[in-house]
Amino acid sequence: MLKSIINFLSGLFIIFLLYYFCFYAVKFTGIQFPPAILAMILFVILLNFKIIKKEWVELTSKFFLNIMPLLFVPFIVGLMVYKSLLISNWCVIFLTVTAATALTIAVSGLLTEYGIKMFKLIRIRNLKK
Repeated sequence: MLKSIINFLSGLFIIFLLYYFCFYAVKFTGIQFPPAILAMILFVILLNFKIIKKEWVELTSKFFLNIMPLLFVPFIVGLMVYKSLLISNWCVIFLTVTAATALTIAVSGLLTEYGIKMFKLIRIRNLKK
């Protein structure tokens, strides 16, 4: 029991340490980038290179994944404040979300096709040499 508490707290410490490191890095450098996203990128890199071991943060990560729906409650309650605005503009919101999704799918598909063609072209050139 004590070991799992210590493991949880050490994982929490690592996650907070990464976040605050990125928070102050963004603040002092003046770059316009969300510190939480930067911390996640740094976290993945450190996990990938095994600088941070998975076992150190596994218990903490599982805990936050289990309570994730609870973390969205303030967002849903906040939406209720703007209920009348959302209802009066539902058509515009729906069209915007639909168009943005369709555009994202189309651009992703075209870039993937282009990348595959370039990969095949490079591979054919390398085989001829």
